[in-house]
Amino acid sequence: MENQTEESTLTLKEILYIVKRHIFSEAAIVFIGVLIGVIISLTNKDIFVASTKVSVKANLNQNISYNDTSLSQIIMPTIKDLISSNGVIIDKAKENSGIESISAQAISVSNNEDSLIMTITYSDETPDSAKNKLNAVIKAAQEAVSEPSDEFAEKSQEAKDKLSAMMKEFKEKARDFDENSDEYEELKSWYSIAQEALKYMQTGSSMSKYFFAIIELEPTQSEPYVSKRDNDIRTILLSTLIAIVVAVATAIIIYLISDKVVSEDALERITGKKNLICVAGKHGKNNKYSEMKPLDLTQLSDSLIFMKSVKKSVVYQMQSTTSGEGKSTIVANLGISLAAAGRKTLIIDCDFKKRKIRKFFKLDTCNDLTAYYKDEKSFDEIINKSGYENLDIITADSHIENHTVIFTSEKFEEMLNEAKGRYEFILLDCGPVGLISDYINISNHVDGTILVVSCNYVKSLALKSTVKSLESCNANVIGTVFNFCNKRDYYQTYYKSY
Repeated sequence: MENQTEESTLTLKEILYIVKRHIFSEAAIVFIGVLIGVIISLTNKDIFVASTKVSVKANLNQNISYNDTSLSQIIMPTIKDLISSNGVIIDKAKENSGIESISAQAISVSNNEDSLIMTITYSDETPDSAKNKLNAVIKAAQEAVSEPSDEFAEKSQEAKDKLSAMMKEFKEKARDFDENSDEYEELKSWYSIAQEALKYMQTGSSMSKYFFAIIELEPTQSEPYVSKRDNDIRTILLSTLIAIVVAVATAIIIYLISDKVVSEDALERITGKKNLICVAGKHGKNNKYSEMKPLDLTQLSDSLIFMKSVKKSVVYQMQSTTSGEGKSTIVANLGISLAAAGRKTLIIDCDFKKRKIRKFFKLDTCNDLTAYYKDEKSFDEIINKSGYENLDIITADSHIENHTVIFTSEKFEEMLNEAKGRYEFILLDCGPVGLISDYINISNHVDGTILVVSCNYVKSLALKSTVKSLESCNANVIGTVFNFCNKRDYYQTYYKSY
């Protein structure tokens, strides 16, 4: 099954790696956050909270001792809103107590689900002021919810007056009839109806103007309970938590902006290929081209020898996304490692722009790939001794603009066939995929492609594009080399091979 590249998502290991890379700046952000929290806690005034519980009773009947629980639950949210908002209750509390600093923002009203008891709190700078303001609010709330409706009371009084007049008229007419007569019984019946209606009208006159029901708020304790709110620790912890989140988010944003490959896990996920080896070290941006850093690539050479199996000869294209990833250094050291294992190895420098291989091995010759292409030199004449047993070099000493004519020519294929008859391993040091299109023509001549990727150097999108470009040319990307990686990735890869 063909490997597919995956969408770019951060793993926990990558996040931890990113955090570690920016640990000092993150520590500074966290320190500043803690310091801000301490300063805020020191400058904040003490806050005292007075609290009390209040039961809610509601009824449509004059007898408030009977509590209609369904009705009480329905009106509970409205009562809570009235108490905790700037309105009639706050105005009444200020008017009754003479305390103008009473504020709805300092009030909190809560209750448990299906409970008819509210917890009302008031927060202020001193215990006495918190208690006094809470008592004023509760008293104002009691008065407000039981305040009768003026309009309802007025209409109710009119109706009561009419009923009283009717009852008086019934009494006077009843005197003209015998008590056993039908007329007297009819007037008596009307009198009873009017009397009952008057009773209900008297009850209605005490209904609340806000609810059209009889409401009563009753504190369940004699005095509010007062406690000190200690926000110092909470403030410091909250500021610390925010600082940690900001620090990590900053590191991740930096990563997303740069979008560079920073771990072996990310490398394998982005390319969809197995990483063959992690090469530890720091990226030497100022290294001279003539200097070759010696590397121990025994693990990589052993893997290639094992994969070679019964094949007499294999050709590998060594590729990278861009310049500066250490590809030529990997090629040179891999050739030395294969040769040290007793394998006849040939390195062919196909990077006509950089031509580092000749400089690495300090070869001063014009016997190169171009000379063979032009029929100026034979295959034997362009073979250069590297100074290492079992390792030979073909250089790209002559600069040529149009590389395509060489890599698409019969002479190039002829040279590779000649090399296959003499060497077990042939390594082609090619120009970077992201800079030059030589890979399009070279990929058809090789058995496999090894992609060199520099840690924290190449962007993941560019790396994805490289893999896609190689696979579009049917290049068999057998794996990657993670260069300049951190030591943890190096040792993890080393022990995974056992």
